[in-house]
Amino acid sequence: PVPRDFSVGIIQIETETSATTKGVLGSLFFPTTQTASETLAQSKWLLGPHGLYSAGLLEYAGLNTWLFRSSVSGIDKTHIHALTNALWFKGCSVGNAGSSLLHGLVGHQTAYSQLVGTLASRGFLVLALEHRDGSAAASGRNNYAEHIHYAKPPGRDGTPPAIEFRKTQLLHRIQEWHKFKNLIGSEVPDLTGRLDLKHSVLMGHSFGATTVMEHCSNQRISSRKQAGIVLDPWTYPLRALTPVSTPLLWLQAEHVHRENLDSFKKIWTHPSTTVKFIQNSNHMDVTDFFLVIPKFLAQFMDGSNLEGAVVHRTNEQLELQFLKSVWGGECRVLNGLESVINGKSELGILEGQEEVYAHLVKTMKK
Repeated sequence: PVPRDFSVGIIQIETETSATTKGVLGSLFFPTTQTASETLAQSKWLLGPHGLYSAGLLEYAGLNTWLFRSSVSGIDKTHIHALTNALWFKGCSVGNAGSSLLHGLVGHQTAYSQLVGTLASRGFLVLALEHRDGSAAASGRNNYAEHIHYAKPPGRDGTPPAIEFRKTQLLHRIQEWHKFKNLIGSEVPDLTGRLDLKHSVLMGHSFGATTVMEHCSNQRISSRKQAGIVLDPWTYPLRALTPVSTPLLWLQAEHVHRENLDSFKKIWTHPSTTVKFIQNSNHMDVTDFFLVIPKFLAQFMDGSNLEGAVVHRTNEQLELQFLKSVWGGECRVLNGLESVINGKSELGILEGQEEVYAHLVKTMKK
């Protein structure tokens, strides 16, 4: 991410697998005032063994041949603006709000480093979970002694067998999320006085957004100022198309599948749901993929012609605007970000359930 108020540190966390639990895997992004040096190197984008994740991406795209593997071998050497071995919150004030990011199909724990890194550079502690339900490009257990590969559904997505397959994965994802969020205070350094537990936001993209909505729909009313942000959600794996009472920002991309569009109005009816739409944006724009993969592979992924940096700045602004509307001046992280929150958007934005729905119906008929 483009540096904001702080540099960004990263630490990978895996809990042990036992006879009773499969553990969880993910990365924590956090703010720090330290900078790159001989002892603080930038993290790799792909954290596992060389070739594991890149092969998974190619396998998903149906391109896992020697020619394509050699063409993308460079992404295993790609680094991100997140420092390994950085000190927790070095030089930062107390009261850091918490955020979590759940990835979509063929994602992984650092697939959204621009998104989560930007939040961390603003003062958030961000947990990026890597799901081990077969929906990630690849994963592993016991420090990658065991490899986990992408699992294809039995039939095309949207068909009854595939829907049941995805619903099973969804339940697995919910269980992993509950395990991962409970890591605070057990598997990470002492965060007492550092983390603002009253203000937290759960974010997800695509299948990750499905997971967020499933979690929020079953969440009890809490005194905490919790919120959800869903980026271009995938709705058919949901067990029920019900409105969500948790304050929810729904950021919709331009192109949707008909089965998604038909379900939107059933979910959008709750007044706590804010729906916004970035014009000319596509499904994968919020990921890092178009920043690291060769251009010839972009045609196999759902991206737009928008400039990546502009898309990320626009998403950041919309997300911070929403959190400010939910938390007001109570969250210290948001104080001082008025110029970002109130600035003019660089891209066209549609707002409101009716306006966004009408535009999506119109574009689908073209």
